[in-house]
Amino acid sequence: MKIIKQITLIVFLLAISACATNDFDSARTYRNGVSLKNSKLYIYSFMDLRDAELGKKMLVAMNNQLVDGFKKAGVAATVLNFKDSATGQYFSLSNKNVQVPVKDVILQNAANEVAAGANYRMIIFPSNMRLTGAVKFYDIKWEIYDAKSGQVVWTTISHGKNSTMWSTEENPDERAQIILEGFLNEIRANKLI
Repeated sequence: MKIIKQITLIVFLLAISACATNDFDSARTYRNGVSLKNSKLYIYSFMDLRDAELGKKMLVAMNNQLVDGFKKAGVAATVLNFKDSATGQYFSLSNKNVQVPVKDVILQNAANEVAAGANYRMIIFPSNMRLTGAVKFYDIKWEIYDAKSGQVVWTTISHGKNSTMWSTEENPDERAQIILEGFLNEIRANKLI
């Protein structure tokens, strides 16, 4: 009986992971020849605005995999989650039409970004989220800026979906991996790492 439960669980996990995708629009490069290798990157993640839909464990896994993926590419990355910022601690997403204070978070965190020695800044923003039963469809906007000038270096939007059956905390590592593998492959293809 124990083996049957284990096999059922494995089949179920494979079925859920098969229902996950992450595709990218064409990226826009604003400055050719930019490489993040051997640099420091400060990441502002606003994904926790959607932690109820995506799951807190998945967002932790996403941050860990992102930092690890950049480290393997020779980039030292630091992540600040929106809800951990001075502004985010007092922010309430009371309706879908509220404007998120992205610029305020960056301005209030400027000293930390400078102290980290950041050459580049990245913003990860969940620009759209649709729920259809157990399936979540989401768009994520990815932007990389020159930290000193504030000019956009590169941007794209990914369109993904994933399924959870009973809890948003199911398979957090696997779901995060699908998003992050797609992103890292995209910036490799654009020769940023």
